[in-house]
Amino acid sequence: MNKGIAGAALLGTLIFSMQSGAQVYQCKDDKGRASFSDKPCTGSLQSADAASQDTGGPITSADVFMIEERYKAQVARMLNRLASEHGHCKQRIDPATAGASHEYSVPGNPSFFVQCGDRSVPTVVRFTLKDMEGRGAITAPAQVKRSDAISMCRNAAREKAYRPSSVDFSVIMDLVVTERENGETTVSSTFTAENAYGAENKFDIRCHFSGETLSEVNISRTN
Repeated sequence: MNKGIAGAALLGTLIFSMQSGAQVYQCKDDKGRASFSDKPCTGSLQSADAASQDTGGPITSADVFMIEERYKAQVARMLNRLASEHGHCKQRIDPATAGASHEYSVPGNPSFFVQCGDRSVPTVVRFTLKDMEGRGAITAPAQVKRSDAISMCRNAAREKAYRPSSVDFSVIMDLVVTERENGETTVSSTFTAENAYGAENKFDIRCHFSGETLSEVNISRTN
């Protein structure tokens, strides 16, 4: 018999025997190579079942490869919850898009996100470590008031302008306010402002809100 085939068959038999008789551990030797044992590893150890921990559904730790190792199982478990409880995520959830939101994280409570719903215009669903540790209902953050969102976006334009007092922010012709079910809001508009030489220029502005927090502002010259 071919030695390679015989070796593979023997390895398969050993792994099967260990799995059927006791807890199996996937260990790493001093050269970083994986090995299997029915006894806990010395030093760095990981149960062979750890990579496929009970995450409450089909999404596993291996599916959230952009997540830090220590949070993978919890995030995978949360995504399975979202897939069964969240309106957009029931339609579609893409675990490959799951990642950490550093701008929304606070000490001791990191924030994460995943894309759900329509593939062409996905809904970004955000959740925190505390959300993952709790079992309460998954709720979207409180939506910013339309008038407050417009006011904050106008103020953002003034803060970026060379001459803030010269800013003329469009609140009728070019204004578009988009509110989403996940608590996010986008304000898009235009404004004019004078440069250092007193010449007036026109700009496009887009302000993104997560709940009541202004999280992103994009400004560009109007073509």
